[in-house]
Amino acid sequence: MFKDIFQADWVKLRRSVVWLIALGIPLFLSVVGIRNYTEHFDVFREEGITGWMGAWTQVEFLYGMLLCPVLVGVYVSLLCHFEHLGGGWKQMLSFPVSRSGVYFSKMLWAWLLVGITNFLVLALFLLIGNMFDVEGSIPWAAFLMMIFKGWLSSLTLVAVLLWVSTRWSHFGLPIALNFCFCITQCYYFPH
Repeated sequence: MFKDIFQADWVKLRRSVVWLIALGIPLFLSVVGIRNYTEHFDVFREEGITGWMGAWTQVEFLYGMLLCPVLVGVYVSLLCHFEHLGGGWKQMLSFPVSRSGVYFSKMLWAWLLVGITNFLVLALFLLIGNMFDVEGSIPWAAFLMMIFKGWLSSLTLVAVLLWVSTRWSHFGLPIALNFCFCITQCYYFPH
């Protein structure tokens, strides 16, 4: 039963804008982060943060503090948006499916999308970093651990925002709520 719900969500997702977002944001972040690192290399040298970890600080600051949580809201809102259109919730729940199965399918898809985005952030960062000749050896263990921990910690945010998205049919409300929390978090916990 869960497999059928999961596949139904895949059919809805495979032709949506979510894949453009999942590729576009990591590409943008990697280019901007690496470029900022190379343009301000002297500042990083004075601080003693050079090489791949210095470049990673530029990508991870913007992604980890602001864009990843906002992307979770976008992914969850897109997943629920399909159901809010034309009474999709009523149609889906009129079938012999459990509410928890529907919820967990959407939660798993949102979490997988965050994982794909995290992987693409790292892969594109490494690719563009090699193109810009970032110095030193790549700290694989540290990068993979950071990506994995970020993905794992996003599960609670996915669950909360999915609950919000199922309650409100307005697409932008969960994203706006999440954005407000991100700005507040950056203000009160800057480091």
